[in-house]
Amino acid sequence: MGAKKSGGFTLIEAMIVVAVIAIIAAIALPSYQDSVRKSRRADATAELERLAARQERWFTENNSYTNVLANLTGGATTTPEGHYNLTMTHPGGCGTSCFLITATAAGGQSSDTKCTSFSLNEIGARTFGGSGTSRDCW
Repeated sequence: MGAKKSGGFTLIEAMIVVAVIAIIAAIALPSYQDSVRKSRRADATAELERLAARQERWFTENNSYTNVLANLTGGATTTPEGHYNLTMTHPGGCGTSCFLITATAAGGQSSDTKCTSFSLNEIGARTFGGSGTSRDCW
C-alpha cells in the first residue's frame, strides 16, 4: 500500500511564499515611504500658511511685521509634528516691511530630496528647495 500523505507544507512551498512576500514588500515599501514623505510635507505647508496669517495679524496690530519668530510660534522652532525646522528673515534689507518664513526638512524628512525646504513671504509667494516641482511641494 502507498504511503500516507501529510497535510503540511514542503520546504520548497514555504520558500516560494517567502520569496513572493519579499517581492511584494520590495515593491510596496518605496511607495509607502513616498506617501509618508508627501504627508509630512503638509506639516510644513500648513504651518507656513498659519504663520503668514499670524504675521498679517501682527502687521495689523503693530503696523510692521515682527522679526522674532517666537512672537508667532510661542517659542517653537519646529513645525507641530517636528518634521521641519522654522526660520524667519527679512530679506533684502527691507526691515519690518517684509518677511520670509522657511521650513527646512529635519530628522527623517531630511531624506526627502524633492522638497528640502519651503518658503512663504508677505505677498504669498511660495518657493521650495529640492529637485521636485511646485506641484510636488505645494
